[in-house]
Amino acid sequence: MLKIALYGRLKDQKIIRDALTSPLMENNISFEFYDASNSPEFIKSYLFDNDFRLFIACIDNMTSYIIRSYSDANDSHLIFGSMSFPPTPDEIKEKLLKNHDLSGTCPHGEYIIKTKLKIRHEDIEYINAENGKTIIHLKNGDTETVSKRMSNVANELNGKHFVRCSNGYMVNVFNVRKIHKVSKDTSKIELVSGAEIPLARSYTNVFFEAYSLSIPEFDRLARLKMLDE
Repeated sequence: MLKIALYGRLKDQKIIRDALTSPLMENNISFEFYDASNSPEFIKSYLFDNDFRLFIACIDNMTSYIIRSYSDANDSHLIFGSMSFPPTPDEIKEKLLKNHDLSGTCPHGEYIIKTKLKIRHEDIEYINAENGKTIIHLKNGDTETVSKRMSNVANELNGKHFVRCSNGYMVNVFNVRKIHKVSKDTSKIELVSGAEIPLARSYTNVFFEAYSLSIPEFDRLARLKMLDE
């Protein structure tokens, strides 16, 4: 079942549903639509829920989308893009339907620790500073220790997707599952492995900007208040 989250005015959501229904049915794709009329609901209820595969926002007469695709059960990637409003059948076919079968790769590359030891960036969940060194935490639970300060390691990673979330911590936004409110000034980031990392209030905007950097329309959503007051 393809779960689709829609954001926008109710009449715009209906236009998107009407535009997508026939192509999805013609391609024998079972689907369900979930509507959100405000951005906090869209972000908190759907965007960090791994059961949702397609996110569509109708903003300023444009259709923006995020596709969450998977190469295996524990590995997810995000594909960003935009279409006209309403999207044409050709746009739906080329930009959405061809991506439905789990295509796309995480555009991170590799991190070289030693000459013969390389770690795919997509396998890194987060890094943290410890006694002048950097601990790299992987999705499978393993860790690697690098004899460099975290700021130096950060400069060697893909800065578009690894973002500081609190003092001493950086996370890979591709491996974020959910955001949980803890207190007025602090939240926590739940990663795909189940690990939980602090998200300080002072880093919230930076975090969401990195998450939505690829498309301006979703960057505007990310700048809104995503978490409970």
